Amino acid sequence: MRSSESVWPQTLRTRTTTDTQCSHSQHNPPDDPRRRAHTHSCAQPTLTRLQWKVLIVDEYSKKLIDNVVKEDDILNSNITHIERLEERRETQRDMDAIYIITPKAHIVDCLMAEFDTRRYRGFFLVWTTLLPPPLKERIDRSQMAREQIRAFRTVHLDYHPQESHLVTFKDPWSFPTLFHPDCNNLVVRHMEEIAEKVGRHTGMASLR
Repeated sequence: MRSSESVWPQTLRTRTTTDTQCSHSQHNPPDDPRRRAHTHSCAQPTLTRLQWKVLIVDEYSKKLIDNVVKEDDILNSNITHIERLEERRETQRDMDAIYIITPKAHIVDCLMAEFDTRRYRGFFLVWTTLLPPPLKERIDRSQMAREQIRAFRTVHLDYHPQESHLVTFKDPWSFPTLFHPDCNNLVVRHMEEIAEKVGRHTGMASLR
């Protein structure tokens, strides 16, 4: 998830404190850890509605995110709530939204409908892997999309860490493609796709 940190707002405490609440810290000894923690929370600025964002995920990207970060950590990053792209949602035209989504045709269909209805004020799009050229061209041709997109980037999150040096792509079609006799003509292309994925993630790791 580190690759998406530049998209997300700066992490701040979401709790709002008042002068009365902060004054309570004087009842604790100077070295009391509770006082230090309370003083830290009092020092955080109060966030306005313009600084909050909604996080939108799809079924697959949610599994990727849940595998590496806790929901509480997300909500402590100026995120009001997390919603699924495929589900019915309330229109919030006074708020921006961060989309962490997979580059699939039906996901782009949902996204284009969001642009048409201007569901949010601004769209920060984060794709879990490269968007196929035809789908990207569809977005690029849309004037509504160009007016509302605030950021557009790819972070290559389409893998599931199992151990420090072991990941899986959880592709349900990989095994039958590689081992079913009727799929022999697909093996070479599938191995190239796997190698491409491994290469992308290896390259990202070497840059950290």
